[in-house]
Amino acid sequence: MAPGTHIRAATPVTGEGEEVSDKVVNDSAAFAVSIAERRDRNTELAESLVREGTSVADRQALWDNVVDLVTPSRGALLGDVDGRMVVVGPQDAAREVQLRTADATVVEHDLGFFGSLRDGATAD
Repeated sequence: MAPGTHIRAATPVTGEGEEVSDKVVNDSAAFAVSIAERRDRNTELAESLVREGTSVADRQALWDNVVDLVTPSRGALLGDVDGRMVVVGPQDAAREVQLRTADATVVEHDLGFFGSLRDGATAD
């Protein structure tokens, strides 16, 4: 996670920003909790992000076991994760691999018009 950023509330809303039914909120909360459990993360906060509209800043997310690290740049990130073991693949065929990122070359790709639209729609 980048310094100065935050994780926003995950309470579901309609396309018009209106509240949704309890059924949708309950389903979203259960999904968030299941992801947190699978990744050994903070399940209480995952549920709170959905049900209560909680948001957390970078350092709090680190403290609350939502993210592994807060790092200032792509280069720092590549250094910080080098050598870490991560689980990849579908749950029924997951395996552990060690990240080798210290000497990684970053290749940037133009996302084109639709990628730019997506990034603009999700930006703060």
